[in-house]
Amino acid sequence: MGKAAQRGLSSETLHLFEIGEDKKLSLVGKKGQVFYAAPMKIASDSKPLFAEFGADLEIPVSNFRDGQFNLDLLSVEGPGEVSVFQWRRGDYPRMLFSSTVAGLQSVWMSPGVHEHMYTTFTKPGLYKLTYRASARSTDGKFVASAPQVMRWQVGGARPEPGLGDVANAFATAKDTALPEPNPQLGDPEVTWVMMRANNHSQYPILGTARGRS
Repeated sequence: MGKAAQRGLSSETLHLFEIGEDKKLSLVGKKGQVFYAAPMKIASDSKPLFAEFGADLEIPVSNFRDGQFNLDLLSVEGPGEVSVFQWRRGDYPRMLFSSTVAGLQSVWMSPGVHEHMYTTFTKPGLYKLTYRASARSTDGKFVASAPQVMRWQVGGARPEPGLGDVANAFATAKDTALPEPNPQLGDPEVTWVMMRANNHSQYPILGTARGRS
């Protein structure tokens, strides 16, 4: 999914979503919860992956009841919970899809619609979200597209416990003239373990969000 921070008038971590003081966000989670996130807005130096959906202007809605059709979330496979929503500061979030909340598995669509949204995950790992488009024809028959699978890799290929006490291991290691830590913008909740190759490239090995690896 990726890691990024917005740079500009304010610093903002885009790959994490924290529930703060705004009580309106209780629809998303509890105060203090931090989710792995794909952002709704794309305005950073290194853009993380994000999801959007839209509909072609030429969809023949005259054949559908009420001129409408749906985007349906059929299933979610993964180690945690998934939420898809839109939100701007000061507003209530518009909940679109949820892997756990009944009634949040379909969104009404119309031709030409184009939406950006947050996609949040409670745990790292591989997720498979299966979607389809559906409608009722004017004579009442159910019609649907073939299911399509969207795959999200959150936090690494195989996040698993057992890394051990990284801080203690670093403190007791031999001095190898490593560079001083260089905190990165937008990383108040993330610790990165880095390795330096002989060609002076740096590679991130691990990121943790409040102790979660």
